[in-house]
Formats: sequence, structure tokens, C-alpha cells
Amino acid sequence: MQKSRTLSAFSPTAFAGQRGSLPGSVWRAAERISHPGLDLRVLVAVGLGGILVSLAALALSGVAGRWDVGLLASGVALLSSAGLIGGLILHGKRQAHVLDQSLLTAALEASLHARAISDKKGNLLCANSAYLRLFEGRMPAPCDYGADGPDNAAKLKQIFTGLKKTARGKGEFEFSAEEGKTSFFVTARSSGRYVIWTLPIASNRSLLKDAEFYARQSLESGLAAMNMGLTLLDQKGRMCYLSPTLAEMVGEDTAADLRDKPVGALIDRDAGIFTAGILKGRDVEFYRLPLPGDNEGEPTGVYLLLRPITVPDEKPAPVETTSADLANIFDQAPIAMATVGNTGALRAFNKSFCKLVPEGSAQKGQPLAELIDKADRREFEIRLKAAISGLPPALPFDVHLACEKPTIVQVYFGFRQTEDGPGAVLYWLDLTEQKSLELQFVQAQKMQAVGQLAGGVAHDFNNLLTAIIGFSDLLLMRHSAGDQSFSDIMQVKQNANRAANLVRQLLAFSRQQTLRPKILIVTDVLAEISNLVRRLIGENIELKMVHGRSLGAVKVDQGQLEQVLINLAVNARDAMPDGGTLSIRTANIDHHQAAELDHSIMPASEYVMIEVADTGAGISQKNREKVFEPFFTTKEVGQGTGLGLSTVYGIVKQTGGFIFVDSEEGRGAVFRIYLPTHRESEKETGAAASRKEQESKAKDLTGKETILIVEDEEPVRMFAVRALQNKGYKVLEAVSGEEGLEIVKSYDGAIDLMISDVIMPGMDGPTLVAEAQQIRPKTKIIFISGYAEDAIRKNLSDHKYSFLPKPFSLKRLAEEVRDILEEK
Repeated sequence: MQKSRTLSAFSPTAFAGQRGSLPGSVWRAAERISHPGLDLRVLVAVGLGGILVSLAALALSGVAGRWDVGLLASGVALLSSAGLIGGLILHGKRQAHVLDQSLLTAALEASLHARAISDKKGNLLCANSAYLRLFEGRMPAPCDYGADGPDNAAKLKQIFTGLKKTARGKGEFEFSAEEGKTSFFVTARSSGRYVIWTLPIASNRSLLKDAEFYARQSLESGLAAMNMGLTLLDQKGRMCYLSPTLAEMVGEDTAADLRDKPVGALIDRDAGIFTAGILKGRDVEFYRLPLPGDNEGEPTGVYLLLRPITVPDEKPAPVETTSADLANIFDQAPIAMATVGNTGALRAFNKSFCKLVPEGSAQKGQPLAELIDKADRREFEIRLKAAISGLPPALPFDVHLACEKPTIVQVYFGFRQTEDGPGAVLYWLDLTEQKSLELQFVQAQKMQAVGQLAGGVAHDFNNLLTAIIGFSDLLLMRHSAGDQSFSDIMQVKQNANRAANLVRQLLAFSRQQTLRPKILIVTDVLAEISNLVRRLIGENIELKMVHGRSLGAVKVDQGQLEQVLINLAVNARDAMPDGGTLSIRTANIDHHQAAELDHSIMPASEYVMIEVADTGAGISQKNREKVFEPFFTTKEVGQGTGLGLSTVYGIVKQTGGFIFVDSEEGRGAVFRIYLPTHRESEKETGAAASRKEQESKAKDLTGKETILIVEDEEPVRMFAVRALQNKGYKVLEAVSGEEGLEIVKSYDGAIDLMISDVIMPGMDGPTLVAEAQQIRPKTKIIFISGYAEDAIRKNLSDHKYSFLPKPFSLKRLAEEVRDILEEK
């Protein structure tokens, strides 16, 4: 085949020669003027120039009185105008042809088949991308189809003859390719001045890659799931493609032999059976799916969908189910089931039902409603009667069973007709654990919501209290104990400390307070607070303490643990107004004992248990579910805040422990706390010894170092500046992170310590510290905040720092500063 011409767009000459309604001489002149080498600007300039020159000549002729010259000038102006108009018309037609070209190109690309458009002589004007793939990147003109051998030339001549007579033609051509001869059908159809050439996809061996891709993308994945094979037939009924599923059905070797053979080599369509491969002789069902037609509307190929029909050799013998089988199925069912007669009395129940209700409580002939708690019994009886009457099943119903251990079940009702008359069948689902988890989830959400509120309120209060306590300390430095104002100032400070304790309780139940845990033995803590507990509970209540032997150590905040024990003791006292006994017992709990406790939320491990029991009025079941909720109290107005037990719960949970309550009305209450046993490391042992050595020395809280304080709350900043100046330090101050960073950059001397608030408008404390330590890496850091350290830890710097929670006193501030500055 000769080298083909390659065109990527319409040839502009294909549309040349079209004329409008102007005279022929004028059109030819315009056509010459608007030659493709001249652009529109030249055309306009020449036309307008001719008109202007003619008008000037006409004006001069009028002045000179030469009317013959004026007549000649008018003719030149007319011809220039006609040429200009003709050129503009031709330019407009060319622009329209460019639009036609874009529309035709889009229409060709929408076709699945390879298509091309030529003029009457077969010169290629445009083609789609399928045509380009067919000829491996070349775009031969249809007039060149006959160049590859005499047979092709004769067929091309036959096509052009058909186009002249009937505007249609077709033929099969063979071309030389890299992989040998390739053949395909060509159909042509004349349309006005153009010829549309179509090369159907299913009839061309070189387009099999397109066919396989189309088949895989469109059909193969879905057909494989339905155990269906697919083959693609060309216009002569030859199989040019077999899908992987079909090849697997008949065998890979057979599939390779069947390619390019008639479909009859695979199936007998009349008999409906396979004729080759592994499935030979098997019944088959098939479906035909014609491909889109060519220019003459004839199908260009057919998809044939095939599926083998599986016919069992013989029908399986019916399985006979005996009454014994049904009884066994009923008894072994994992769901609790029970049947009743028309009176609502139990007729039958399975093993799962016996496990659900109290042992021995289910008896045949017993009214089923007796097993339901009294609060739900009336509603249960109404629904049961409706089911026995044959009414449509109602929605499932949640009821409490009448048993000591709270058990919630969901009951489904269904009608049951027996030989003795109507009855009902009931299905029971145990929801006890699910309901318990739901209550825990609701409780956790409530605690989280109140905790978030409490945390925000506590932050603002802590800023105020820091200023009140701090300035009280400054005033006390100027007034001796005998001064009249001394007692007044002490009252201010003491009440501020009480307010600070209330804030700590708010943070405690929300688990947001800052803990300072250390390794303790619970026995030692109880010994220290035993006298205080005795004074709190009064003389009419006996205090018993039973200490476990060889108790393990725990790592807790001692002040918070003391708060827990005091709160429990005060609650026990209030529950025994007429006197009684308060018992505090401790013990070690090992892995096995923890597992036997059957507390699902507490993992089996080693714990130290603290049990606080009283002989008071006890707690009802309804109130027992709410005792740890914040602001819940059964005391009269003004006698309690409702934060006692919620504070206990928060402290224990934040420490990593667990607390449970066991109580009934009239039988007292028992609170058991489980704290994880701590195994002390060598590093912790050394640190504890060093700490004791430092505590034994009298500490000097003065200094001469330079300290930068960054705090946006003015009262807090003023107190801290004055307090540290009184101790001899040189103090720099800033009201924002930005101002603090500017001081870090511009200050000439050393800055030994930076004290910064964490949350500030604009640049916050951690950002300030990160920037400052790039400039002054040796500067030590103390963060101060009204929020707990745990609540803002993710915002704190990765560098080493100390944390001082608000509110703090003058002494506490001075001690923290001295400790940090002396660290090596």
C-alpha cells in the first residue's frame, strides 16, 4: 500500500467555489481580493481606500465643473463597494464552514465505528479517532484504497460506480500490515458534495482490541457473575472474540481453535446444545445483541450471550420432618420462645426461655403475665390478648421481668392456631446489657456536656481568684497579725480559697482538674485523715477502719484522694442522722479476684480496693442510677450542692480507677473504689529520694534573675509582677504574645525564665514559646492557666516546661519559680 496522506482537519479548498447572488465578474474580483494570503484587514483597507479616493475625485470634479470625471469616479466607487461587500460575504461563508467542520468532527467522534468524510473524488476531508487507530496512526484517503493490489482497485472502482448510480457502495478490502494481511468491509454513502465512509468495528480484524475492550468494560464483569459467556460475531457469523468466561467454560485450547470459525462450531442453535469443548452435548440458552448498523442500516456484528443449563439428574427425595424433630428445633433455638393457650397460660417453652426468667419460675399452666414486672404487666396482658385474638402483630414491646436482678426483654407476639383453639407464640430478646450500655452512654454525654460548661466557668473564676488571693498575700505582707486589718484580709483570702475549692470540685467531676500524682500507700493516707473524719461524722457514729496487709502502692494525687474519702464519709454521716457505723476497709485485689467481680468495664488486673460502707437508710434503685450525676441530690435545699459524689467519680476516673455502689433501701450503702497497683521504677525511686532531700532544706525564695511575664489578664499580671519584684527578681511584662515576642527579640540582656498564659487573644502561649526558644533556647518556661493541664496539653509546646494551675498564691508562685531556676 502506498504511503497515505495524513490530514487532521477539513481542507479549506473543499468548500471553495460557492457563489452568492452578485454578478460573476464582481464575484471573481472579490475572490481574487480575498485570497487566503490576504487577511481581512487588507481587504477592508483596499475597499475603503478605493471608495475614499472616488469620493475625493467626485468632489473635485464638482468644483472644476468636469462632470465626465465625476461620472468615472462614481463608477470606481461603485466597483470598490461591490468588491468590499463580496469579500466580506466570502469571509463570512468561510467562517460558517469552520463551524460546519467542528460539528461534523464532533458527530464522527460520537460513532463507535471508524468513519471518514471525503469529497466526490475520494480526497479525505476529516475522520474520527477510531479511523486513526484502525490504520495505526495513518489516515489514508479513500481514493488510495485501491493502491494495494488489483483486487482492491477493482473494488474501489465498483464503489465509485455505485455512488454515481445509487449513492451507495460497499466492498471488502485487504491491506498489508505489520502482522500480515488484514481485511475489513467498507461501506460508502453519498451525501450532496461529500461521501461518508464507514468501516464497521465487528468486521475488522484490526479492530478486535477495541471490541475486546468494549466487551470487557460493558458486559464481561456482570456476565461472569451470572455464569454467562460472550462471543462477538462479524457480519459473516464468524467468532472474532471469545470472553474469558466462555473460554473457561469450553476449555482454553478449544477456545483458541474456535476463533474465526462460524458459530455453528460452538453451538447448535436449533438443538440448543454445545457442540465443542468441555460442555459438548450440554444444553445452552443464548441471547443475541446486534451491534449498531452501518450506513445502510444493516447490523455490523452480533454479541451472542451463552449460558449452560444445569439439569439435575434426579429430584432429591423430600425430607420428612417428624414432631420429634420440630420439638428438638424448638428446644435448641438460641432465642427464648414460649407458647400460650387462649387463656394466656404457658403451654410450652424452650431452654433459652428458662435461662432468661428466674430459675424454677416457669411452669406449664402458669399465667405468663405473672413473670412480668407489675409496672409493665397490664400493658403486656392487653397485647397478649390481641395476639390470641388473631389481630395483626403489634410492634415489639419492652418489659421488665419480675426478678431480683433487673432484666429487660423485648417481646414479639404472634398468633398460633392449635387443635385446642387459638393461642399465641412469643419470642423474647434479652436487652439488659444493651439498655445498660445505652444508660452509660447517656450518662457520659451528660457528664461531658456539664463538664465542658464547668471547665469554661472554672477558667474565668480561676483568673479572678488568682488576683484576689494574690493581692491578699501582698496586703498581708504589710500588716502584722495584731493589725486590725489583718483579720479582714484573712477573711477575704479564706473565702477566696473556699471558692477555689468549689472550682476544683467543678473541674473534678468533669475530670479536668490538674493532678499532681505521687506514689502512696493508702494505709498512710487513711491514718493522716482519720482524726479529721472522726470530727466530721460526730460522736453518735462509730468509725471502724480495717487495713489490708501488705497493701500495694498507688500513684494518685494525695489531696484529691483525701477529698474522695472525706466526701464519702460526709455522705455516710448524712445518711445516718440517728447514728450508726461507718466502716472503711482496704484490701489487695489480684487478677483472678478482679475477673470474678464481673464488672464488664473494669479489666482484670491488680488493684487496691477502698471500701466505704455505712448502716444508713440506703439508696433506692431509681436514685442509685443517678448518684454520680452532677447537681443530683436528695437533700433539702441549702444542705448540699449535688457535687459530692460526682466529684468522687471524676477524681477516681481521672486517676485511672473505678468506683461502684451497692445499696438497697433500708440496708445501707457500700462504695468500693479500685485503684490500679503501681510498680515503682528505679528512676521514680531516685526522684523521690532527691525530693525528700530538697524538702528537708530551708528554701530561699529570693533571686536576681530576669523573668518575662506574658499575661493578658491585667490583675493576674500585676500581682505576679509585684510578687516577683518583692523577691528581688528583675521582671519584664507583656500583655500579649506578640508583645512578648518583641521583647524576646529586642531585650539586650539574658532572659532566664518566661512565665506565659496558655490561652491568649492573637498569638497564644505555646506559639510564643516555640518562636522564643528558637531565639533564646536556654530560657526556661512556666505555663500558667485557669484550664487544667490535661485539657490543654495538646496545645502546649513540645519543649520542656513546667505548669502552674490557677489560682495560685504568692508563696506557690515563688516556690515554682525558684524550683525551675535551680533545675539543671
